[in-house]
Amino acid sequence: MDGAKSKESRLSFLVSAVVVAVLLSLTGVASGDCVMIPGDRLYGEINTVGDTDTCIFDAVQGTTVIIVVHRNSGSILLPQVQILDPDAAAIVSYGERLRLGGRLFIYRAVLSKDGEYQLSIKGGSSRGETGEYVVRSRVRYPAIGGEITSSITPTVDTRDHEFRAVKFSSLSVSLTSYGSLDGKFYFIDPSDNSIGPMTALPVWVALESGVYTVRVYGECSTTGDYTVQWSGSPPESGSVHTEGPGDNW
Repeated sequence: MDGAKSKESRLSFLVSAVVVAVLLSLTGVASGDCVMIPGDRLYGEINTVGDTDTCIFDAVQGTTVIIVVHRNSGSILLPQVQILDPDAAAIVSYGERLRLGGRLFIYRAVLSKDGEYQLSIKGGSSRGETGEYVVRSRVRYPAIGGEITSSITPTVDTRDHEFRAVKFSSLSVSLTSYGSLDGKFYFIDPSDNSIGPMTALPVWVALESGVYTVRVYGECSTTGDYTVQWSGSPPESGSVHTEGPGDNW
């Protein structure tokens, strides 16, 4: 990779890091909306009858998630929760998954789609329509990692290798060429944006959830074998208590 490409990759990484830092610092936006990193503990309040607060969070296919919503200490809120998948289809509707007379919401599932999920909270009845609430969550993302040995031949001049990663994951890719192959790759995000060509991507922060592609080819029509490796660390998840509320819930 030449000096210009190296500078471009470093600049792209710095921009990614700055964007992630800004997003991670958010605890809320206008109208009570928020960006939720699973593992966070979020506090909110429905202070007007009929109001709805909304949080968004990212996941990929195969993510295991637990979400708990309960009223805060001293609150009379009976929280009802709706969860929409990335296609805006309801996977949980208001009034479902409630326990303890409506004081506690618990959702456990393995998610089936890549992208942004939406969690909305509102009051549940005439005696519990307003008050403070707490959202807790725990998540287990699919592991990110793989190694494939393959070949570039006169009849197959590019090969694609794909893996899933959730937003804010830290990713890295390396390519080793053998024999006469001068192997390079392009790294392509779920929106089809690409960087490269290169032989190594030491660190990259994923800015969206979905399928990432490593597209390998031979420079100057060279052919031969190669090994491509990728790995990643998803954002860390916190813990969640699901046995039921204590006296202060």
